[in-house]
Amino acid sequence: VDVMHAAFPNKVPYEIVYDRVVPSMPEKYKPLSRREFLARVMTTLLVPEEKWCLGETKLFLKAGSSLELEDLIALPDEEYGEALFKHLDLAEKKMAAAKSIILAMQAFVYRARFLRVRRGARTIQRIWKAIKLRRVWRAAAERLLEERRGRLAPKRE
Repeated sequence: VDVMHAAFPNKVPYEIVYDRVVPSMPEKYKPLSRREFLARVMTTLLVPEEKWCLGETKLFLKAGSSLELEDLIALPDEEYGEALFKHLDLAEKKMAAAKSIILAMQAFVYRARFLRVRRGARTIQRIWKAIKLRRVWRAAAERLLEERRGRLAPKRE
């Protein structure tokens, strides 16, 4: 009843989509339940999640959002399974490509941050070493000056 109030007028039983492909289903999709399989099919067909909902035994669709699924269901059994798994495999390839792009971008960002932090640390070290070196040189210069004054100036007793 809640699904009907949410304006999902089209209902598609799981059997129409799922049971037709079970005989030709590749091993990697067999562990999926009907709900999981249908959810993957709908995301593969690029139907926004706001336009469909999974019930206990049926897939509920908003008006006009079932066009691609209806085109797929209208195919003969041999072509249906082949087309469906082609869609799913293509979606997996796109997802893998997207993951590798995202990981490359993250690596670039992390590397840039690491290099920035390392450059900052080196700058701090360089400045700190210069400060310490100036102190050492100043102390050495004062000692040298004191020695010269001691040699040149008469000793006061």
